[in-house]
Amino acid sequence: MLPFLAGCASLSGGVSDPGAIWNARQAALGQIRSWSLKGRFVTEGALSSRGSVRWTQTDEAFELLLTGPFGFGSAQVQGTPTAVEIRTGGERQIAVDPQAAIAERFGLLLPVAALRYWMLGIPAPGSAAVETLDEHGRLRILEQSGWRVQFGDYAAVAEHDLPHLLEASYGEQGVRFVIRAWRSLE
Repeated sequence: MLPFLAGCASLSGGVSDPGAIWNARQAALGQIRSWSLKGRFVTEGALSSRGSVRWTQTDEAFELLLTGPFGFGSAQVQGTPTAVEIRTGGERQIAVDPQAAIAERFGLLLPVAALRYWMLGIPAPGSAAVETLDEHGRLRILEQSGWRVQFGDYAAVAEHDLPHLLEASYGEQGVRFVIRAWRSLE
């Protein structure tokens, strides 16, 4: 994997302070307003499930397409941190609290507003965080808002190292994402 290069020297060029690299990474990744990804997910908790995910993020608006194993069953979730529309089969649900609506519909606690940042490998703004970095100045473990997020692998995408494997847990509930492809970083 390539080290993160955001206007600073590469790791092989003499920058060896993971904290300095992290500060540059965090600033650069925080500027990304739009992205999309394809991958797989596994949930653990009251209702365990697995399947494929397509996620498109534009500023605060998101669209998730979740598909069950072998293409059976799907859900489309569109919204912002303050409103969501969920479509499954022929049913449609609109709610003002995305996290509560997703928990009610799918039995999964999913911090939509924070997860948008965690997927990029940075903490969500506006909430205290405990960060553990790897030797390349990337998040290895993030603790924020009662969640523990572990980053297993990173992949080089354009000039960024972005998470390839992310596991988020809150008590007995959890979700794991394996990201196969990142697209449209802006």
